[in-house]
Amino acid sequence: MARQPAYFWKGESISAADELARLLKEVPKVRAQFSGLAAALSGGGAPAKSAHYWELSDIESQAAFSLGATLEKPTASGAQTADVQYYASGGYFVLVTFSQMWPVEGGTLVWRGDLIASPALGELRGMERMGSSAAMMKEVKQYISAFLKDSSR
Repeated sequence: MARQPAYFWKGESISAADELARLLKEVPKVRAQFSGLAAALSGGGAPAKSAHYWELSDIESQAAFSLGATLEKPTASGAQTADVQYYASGGYFVLVTFSQMWPVEGGTLVWRGDLIASPALGELRGMERMGSSAAMMKEVKQYISAFLKDSSR
């Protein structure tokens, strides 16, 4: 991401790498837990496995496009992953989801942390903020359901 050019939003230059660095600075415990992946995302290291992708979605009857990357790093007791989306055509500047997985008796224990840089979230108040939180929780529940379904195969 550090080598990607900045883009403009409402006359302001936005760097996806700078937005990610700001997010990670705000949550030092997450940054420390995922230091290898955070360094790889920032251009300072290489994960064991990575893939890049693009995504086109329908957001409130509007086409939304974003670029993304997934990174995976094995650990002594499991694995860590990061999924980062950037250059979104609307709604947010950077979205990153960190996950750590440990094998446990009868399944897998997953710890997940989501970070988002979005100009729209800072402007929400009252019911709009509650609605946004509910929508984010719904997305997390869908992610968990998909993960459980995939891991049971």
